[in-house]
Amino acid sequence: MAEKNFEELYNESLNTKRFDKTVTGTVIQISSKGEIFVDFKYQVDGIIPKREYSDDENANPKSEFKPGDEITADVLKWNDGFGNVLLSYKKYKKRADYENQKELRKK
Repeated sequence: MAEKNFEELYNESLNTKRFDKTVTGTVIQISSKGEIFVDFKYQVDGIIPKREYSDDENANPKSEFKPGDEITADVLKWNDGFGNVLLSYKKYKKRADYENQKELRKK
């Protein structure tokens, strides 16, 4: 199997994640401000600002996640103006909870 060159890997990363609404990645770090940095195998990391973690202002992401944990979130913006991918855990969680409730009602 031939190794892929940088250009092929770069183009592949652009094509595979660009239009996904929901991404899953690994928590890299949680800042003192409560921002969660996520590696989801894209050319830049994703950031979940504290306001996009929970509706509860007192919620602490460090109580639920630590570096190395897997996290799923919805993409809000592919470029937040600073070159970062802006993610929302609370929007993903609300949608997932709604879908779970819908499934339970069918049974």
